[in-house]
Amino acid sequence: MRILYISRVFSGFETSLSKCLWQPTGVPTIYKVMEAFDHSDHEIYFLMPCKGIGSDYRTQWNISDDRTVSMKGLRHPVQVL
Repeated sequence: MRILYISRVFSGFETSLSKCLWQPTGVPTIYKVMEAFDHSDHEIYFLMPCKGIGSDYRTQWNISDDRTVSMKGLRHPVQVL
């Protein structure tokens, strides 16, 4: 089965994305689901729009181009928009 999993970039994912190392913090519900999908036999696509966080929508992710990020510790890459 093909699965498209969409979740915005949370603050707990920003460090993982910038270091290319899967070590998410906070929001365990989100990253535990991603880990379960990642370890499944399904064809997984992770998509993360980077709108920003907080009331002012600020984010540490300052890359304006779409990026595909492969991280150590996560088998499937993450597409960041």
